[in-house]
Amino acid sequence: MIFICGNARAGKDTLFLVLSEILKDNVVCERFALADELKCIVSPFTKQHFNISAFTKDPDEKELRRPILVEVAEVFRKLSKGAHWTSLLQPKIEESIKNGNLPIVTDGRFCEYPDDELWWAKRNGGAVVYVSRFYPDCTIVGPANQKEIENNKKLIDNADFCVNWPTSDNFQYLCDIVKVQLKDLINILCLKYPKKQTTN
Repeated sequence: MIFICGNARAGKDTLFLVLSEILKDNVVCERFALADELKCIVSPFTKQHFNISAFTKDPDEKELRRPILVEVAEVFRKLSKGAHWTSLLQPKIEESIKNGNLPIVTDGRFCEYPDDELWWAKRNGGAVVYVSRFYPDCTIVGPANQKEIENNKKLIDNADFCVNWPTSDNFQYLCDIVKVQLKDLINILCLKYPKKQTTN
């Protein structure tokens, strides 16, 4: 399992797409997000009252519905000491591995409780990758809220690998950056999932 963490808009889902491309001859990368179940819960409310789906891809709409997601998620996290969302995802991760796929969780954010998602990922043998993105003026895409500020240092300190990349629409360029910055992780994965052999 790969566990991708970082600020909102840092490129966590983009990193999934890049890794999927790099590893496509070796293994199927399967995307998972801890917040997908949360979005299913919240979406009827946001659709009814704001005409915004919790699954929206629109940047402005994402910013409008983000505080709602954060607050609802936090209640479940407090009640379960951080284990609620990971317990929902665990069987899906196990099924993905059983099927020979590489599960990649694209929305790591929390490490406050002993059973929180960062520690859950590590207990599952996951490689933790912290991703950050910088603008053309070299400023970093910062935390979207107080929760990200509170968790960032511990996430960075406990990451196994880091990606620091520019804002770019050039997918191949981003692939080239990741091939360099995550060279060791990619080598490990290529050894674990050798290229499929074809026979004539």
